[in-house]
Amino acid sequence: MSKQLHKNFTDEQVKLLLKSYVDKEIKINYILSTFE
Repeated sequence: MSKQLHKNFTDEQVKLLLKSYVDKEIKINYILSTFE
């Protein structure tokens, strides 16, 4: 499975995807915490 992923994605693309995902998670958590 991970071997197939590496064929489709370069390491840079994976890092960018993870970074954008984490950034979104942080923003969502921050927004939620300000409303409590």
